[in-house]
Amino acid sequence: MAESAGATTFESSGSLVLENMKNLFLTGKYADMKVTCQGFTFNVHRAILCSQSTFFDATVNRNFKTVDLPEDDLETIERVLSFLYFNYYDELNHVMDLHTQLISLRLRNLARNMGRIVFEKPGSGLHPPGTIEPYIHIQVYAAANKYGIPTLKDSAAERLDYWFDKVSQGVTPEILTYAFSILPADDSQLRYILINYITKYLGTLVEKEGFSGFLEAYPSIAPAVFVRLKREQKL
Repeated sequence: MAESAGATTFESSGSLVLENMKNLFLTGKYADMKVTCQGFTFNVHRAILCSQSTFFDATVNRNFKTVDLPEDDLETIERVLSFLYFNYYDELNHVMDLHTQLISLRLRNLARNMGRIVFEKPGSGLHPPGTIEPYIHIQVYAAANKYGIPTLKDSAAERLDYWFDKVSQGVTPEILTYAFSILPADDSQLRYILINYITKYLGTLVEKEGFSGFLEAYPSIAPAVFVRLKREQKL
């Protein structure tokens, strides 16, 4: 009975901590640092960001109180910051209310590209046809690598791998192309997951339109798949 009561107390304490972290993230109370991205300002806490990210730690050491990320995607940055506060990010929604800013960005984009159809990278508000989940995980993974957050890299990689298993043969060459297009040159973790998937479903992928073009665009893939197939004695 005592053990059960202790477990309940621990769970309640965990819920309280999570609720407090959420309030800090949403209200910016006691914030001592700002992160800006595409016109939106996040009022954040150095102790939370700098203890988990080598990038943010370095900015504080240079006495930066405002960190501007003009080249990054707003929705991706919100997911990165959410993870730093809650150890989780939502691939379909946001903790922070970005609605007004996203509408403004989309209207600006439409005005710039009036008269022609444009599909931007997922996360910008305009997505290629099909599910956006894998694109979100790939973007978060790339951001985690860029900002030195290994725990977020692991989380995004695991969630992408899980999504691959869930859809099995449903992964398209477009998703693979997108992943390799933003994959860091020195990355091995996500590359391993992608090669593993291609090896597992090679018979299905070769029948899909665009796969041959994908292999031509990334010539290092075929040898890696060949080695994996030989190692698994499938050749």
